[in-house]
Amino acid sequence: MLFGIFFIVQWHESRSQEQTLREALEHIAPTDQLGIDEVWLGEHHFSRHGLLSGLFSFAGHVAAR
Repeated sequence: MLFGIFFIVQWHESRSQEQTLREALEHIAPTDQLGIDEVWLGEHHFSRHGLLSGLFSFAGHVAAR
């Protein structure tokens, strides 16, 4: 059985985009150590609901960490 998480990077107006992405990476980073097999990233264009408009570069950064 595989376990995964679904993650949408929500951008709150009180934080910068950089800070939001950094915090998302901090949440995703320990999943490998916790035995999570997959991370699914959601994208949502033109909205603060999901900051990732093109998730391949972010996914590559997650994989590199």
